[in-house]
Amino acid sequence: MIEKRFFCSICDASCGLVAVVDGGKVVNVMPDKRHPISKGYCCPKGLALHDVANDPDRVRHPLRFTGGKWQAVTWRQAIDEIASVLSTIREQHGPHAIATHMGTNGGHCFTHSMYWKGFCDALGTRNRFTAGSVDDNNKFVAQYFMYGNSTIMPIPDLLNADFLLLAGTNPATTNLSLAKCSNVMDKIKAIARRGKVVVIDPRRTETVKKLAADPSCHAEHHFITPGSDTWFFLALLKIVIDEGLVDPEFIATHVTGFEAITRIVRPLPLELAERRTGIPLVTIKSIAREFATTSRAVIYTRLGTCVVHHPTINAWAVETLHAITGHLDKEGCAIFGHGPFNVAKVGRLIKLGEYDQWRSRVGNFP
Repeated sequence: MIEKRFFCSICDASCGLVAVVDGGKVVNVMPDKRHPISKGYCCPKGLALHDVANDPDRVRHPLRFTGGKWQAVTWRQAIDEIASVLSTIREQHGPHAIATHMGTNGGHCFTHSMYWKGFCDALGTRNRFTAGSVDDNNKFVAQYFMYGNSTIMPIPDLLNADFLLLAGTNPATTNLSLAKCSNVMDKIKAIARRGKVVVIDPRRTETVKKLAADPSCHAEHHFITPGSDTWFFLALLKIVIDEGLVDPEFIATHVTGFEAITRIVRPLPLELAERRTGIPLVTIKSIAREFATTSRAVIYTRLGTCVVHHPTINAWAVETLHAITGHLDKEGCAIFGHGPFNVAKVGRLIKLGEYDQWRSRVGNFP
């Protein structure tokens, strides 16, 4: 038997793993204790990868549904038939009659994303959908307008934060997404021990339960009316601005349009935000003050704030809170990752994440 080191591509954490191979077959998967990031941690999903690979029901070749049942065909047959059908559809109905979809795991491989886009360009279709189409495209739109490129996305520096606000996310069961972090609950508990963690969620999540079960953790959970997140985040903005809890130096150097932000949030009735969210105003004010006055503080939001009313405003408000309080691109706050190559530059070259390239057929939306 031999051991091969690799990493799990199921989620963004990319934990290091060791595959035990016997006679060309993976017989076991173990955490890689030598991995510099995950350091021997992996969730049950990654440790079951060999069961997926060896499952007798795994699809190992193309299948065609004929006569009410699935029949195996060769790769050559499948490719030729798919190409023929696509060509016929294009000729009869035009390229936009074809839609494509790339799943989450495709996005974990950058070359996959590039080839997928090239394939769509060759087809000529504008109907291109991804996992983001049903969960987090709001974040990409906010990033596009705030940072000039949808691939430029800050991530929470959980290793150094002293205050963490979680909203619409349950990392105890889902890990993190759009933020690489292995063994995330250990990181969150460490923040709660040295500082504080605040969870905003309509239910008492597994994350809340795990924090509450540890007496060394300083954590709060506040129930929120589902779909009212925008009121909560805009209220935080108003309080921070009204009480002068902003970072003037950071704003002068890095922020444009601060006056417009002020005009937007100043008229917001905080009592109405209290009624809409179900969170007492005194609590909202306390959260705003703690976030703004803690040097190393960060907000992390996920699906619960992405698939509700006004999700793009939610994403914009969170990034604006980071920026105007000086909690952006700073240790312990929202930081920008630096990979082996310039993702933003490559994204521009292949036109990944551009905005308003075309409009929707029904509503004429960008």
